Amino acid sequence: MNASVQFEDPTTLRWWAAARKGIRGPINSNEPMTGYYRARSKNKQTGEETLYAVAYWWHNGQCFCRSNPPGTTSAAPTLMGEKLQRMIEAWPYVSKEPIEYDVYQSVLAGNPWPDQHVVEKAAPAEASNMPLDAQGSPSSPVTGAADQSKEEIIAEIKASPAEWLKREIEAAAAGLPRYVKKVDGNIVFLIDSDEMNGAAQSLRAQLLALSSKAEKARLEANRPHQEAIKRNGMIWSPLADAATLNAHALRDGPMKAWEVHKREQAAAAVKATQAAQAAQVAAGATNSAPVQVASNAPAPSAKIKGATGKAASVGTVKIAVIHNQDQVYAHFKNNEQVKAILQGLANASVRASIEVPGTTVAEDVAIK
Repeated sequence: MNASVQFEDPTTLRWWAAARKGIRGPINSNEPMTGYYRARSKNKQTGEETLYAVAYWWHNGQCFCRSNPPGTTSAAPTLMGEKLQRMIEAWPYVSKEPIEYDVYQSVLAGNPWPDQHVVEKAAPAEASNMPLDAQGSPSSPVTGAADQSKEEIIAEIKASPAEWLKREIEAAAAGLPRYVKKVDGNIVFLIDSDEMNGAAQSLRAQLLALSSKAEKARLEANRPHQEAIKRNGMIWSPLADAATLNAHALRDGPMKAWEVHKREQAAAAVKATQAAQAAQVAAGATNSAPVQVASNAPAPSAKIKGATGKAASVGTVKIAVIHNQDQVYAHFKNNEQVKAILQGLANASVRASIEVPGTTVAEDVAIK
């Protein structure tokens, strides 16, 4: 007979403190644990996520909650009635993102989340989230910016809807120097923490979303104008390509470099531990506790999640390291491709656990 599940006392901070360290205990679906969390809501029409700073606590056997939407700079009123009940019902989802108290305070002060990249809107929010019709024009009106009337904005968007999307992509790409820059002609990667890597993934997700938006707009515009497909491709594809190129630059540059660094540090810690333990044995210190050397970097990530947008999975892939091209070519001698294709064939082979003469197998970081 299975033993009953032992639940934490929800009035203490023990469950929350353990969850912040990655130790997630069992929960009651209708009994939030005291602590600080991040909640999310998603606009079904635009797909845009809104993040909330949430605090749960108990007093005299009753649960209380505050939920602060973005932009608020002080604690929101304590929720009551139906709003409180909705947040209690959302507890199983909110519980997945416990946050530090200083992060909670920082967000209440109006600062972005540590793993969030905030892109300044290049166009009014209503225009940014507006679907485009078959002619590439907004399908509903927008409210105007401070220096433009509503009619002027609508006329400008209708005249050049691609220009608005171009502004958004350029505004997003303007955030790249936070993560990578060029110094004296050399590329320098700036990511040095998991929070910063998450913010880079947040920006990458936004760039990919803009790429998808440009591609969808191109397809929608092509539908009634098949004879103009090539012309429309020249308008929209460069926008999608620009956003995708910048997103890939984040993934294959500073984000990957940070994940490689963590794995190198973890491997170095293992080697150092083995060496120290061997020295203990050699010194005859058999009664001493085995030496354990800790890595100087955080543990390798399985997933990079920014404050908003799609998360990136992180894993290792096998790649072939060619050290004898003649042997490799001999292995593929019946293939008419040249040296460039040999690398792809070797990679495909080692991933299938097929030994390729003239190569060794290494692992590389892959961010998807």
